[in-house]
Amino acid sequence: MPALGTQTISSNAIVGTYSKSSIGGTVTVFVSAATSNASATITNTSNNFSNITVLGTTIISGWNQRDLGLTAKTINGNTFNNWSAGTGAITGMVLNGFGLTSSVTNNTISNLAGQAAITGMNVGTTGNASSFSITSNTITSLSSTGTGGNVIALISANPSVTVTINNNTINTLSSTAVSATLTEFRFLVVQEPKMLEEIILMVSQQLELQVQRRTEY
Repeated sequence: MPALGTQTISSNAIVGTYSKSSIGGTVTVFVSAATSNASATITNTSNNFSNITVLGTTIISGWNQRDLGLTAKTINGNTFNNWSAGTGAITGMVLNGFGLTSSVTNNTISNLAGQAAITGMNVGTTGNASSFSITSNTITSLSSTGTGGNVIALISANPSVTVTINNNTINTLSSTAVSATLTEFRFLVVQEPKMLEEIILMVSQQLELQVQRRTEY
């Protein structure tokens, strides 16, 4: 988008159900992968994409707000519920490129089920917001069955100056894979020089909370 441009995507929904009977490919409910002027404003609110069924290796990529223009972004009150896949991975939301004052709030990602990796919300590595918040989101009932895969509720690698992540409700993660990792929250911070600090809050197969901290130089 140009300088001072606006993008508003709101109140869109699947009416009833959506089913993809053919096997393969990717189902994406929304994607924005531009690089807008930093003075533009992006708002994604009150969208509801629920009741999606795909078969076989088909991937569900979900809501992709990946505009890298470092704009002010408000991602609020969106619902992604009752998605069912076969052996393809599922991701509820992929978000990136936050600038100025930005927020991801009051979104609901629930009842995602498949037989491979499942990620609720993935916040990427591009951002320079003076204030960025991920608050009051609900991520619940992510289930990988059959051969199973890893299940992650929330992962953020946003490098903004001030990042606030609080009051999110995360529960009921499960996988039947023998060596699966169930992760409630993973926060990655890239610091100088070439240091990666990774703080992982993990839920074991017995739903016991563990904390793993790893630093790589």
